[in-house]
Amino acid sequence: MTCNNTLLFVVTKGFQVKAGPPPSYRLDDFNARAPVIGKLNNVSKIAFNPCGELFAICCDDLYRGPMPSNACVDWFSVARRVSKGGWNKYKFILFDPCGVLYAATHDGQFFKGPAPCNENVCWLSCQATQVGTGGWNYFDVLFFDSKGILYAVSHDDRLLKRYPPTRADDNWYASSTTIGKGGWRRLSHFMSFSPDGDLWCVDSCNGNIYKGPAPDTADTNYIARAENLGWNYNIYPLLAFTTAKH
Repeated sequence: MTCNNTLLFVVTKGFQVKAGPPPSYRLDDFNARAPVIGKLNNVSKIAFNPCGELFAICCDDLYRGPMPSNACVDWFSVARRVSKGGWNKYKFILFDPCGVLYAATHDGQFFKGPAPCNENVCWLSCQATQVGTGGWNYFDVLFFDSKGILYAVSHDDRLLKRYPPTRADDNWYASSTTIGKGGWRRLSHFMSFSPDGDLWCVDSCNGNIYKGPAPDTADTNYIARAENLGWNYNIYPLLAFTTAKH
């Protein structure tokens, strides 16, 4: 059962933002019922911190602010720019459960640091710590569980997990645990844990969305244990989970 304050946040190809409870059965038409709550014009990456604050990259800059709340307003016009330049170099941005920002570059480096809050302070050179020197660009997706374990889908189609790296020479890939042996790259259009601990995946080919327990061994068949809760979710370039604030 998904927590009743869980929201699925999506960005359409036209940069409209929609949000609503995630689907609970296969014919639950999320696209029809989820309201448009704003715009994220020319957004390239999104991530929510544990407090539900949105971070988004646009035109090489990083912005942060509350959840969009006006369907007619471009969120970037009211959000705060907290870092100028250099953000298009990142393939992934993501937060751990403590609110630490992790970012992997397109050339394979991996960094972590506090979430930026001042556009005049360079995050990469002044605040971030390098925790990976290469290979991080070969993953299809990176995400954390609620305990701070880092998960990744590798270029050879495996689902991996391990505590996150803490130093640049930490070979995370070689020392991670394989908990899925095949079929994971296809499921990596969107892959994330919901706040209640279920693993959700979207099939990049047909858009099917699945919810199920995370595999615990390489031989576990995730699809066989998961629920199929709809299709066509690959129409959304960006998806994320967050929680509604009451």
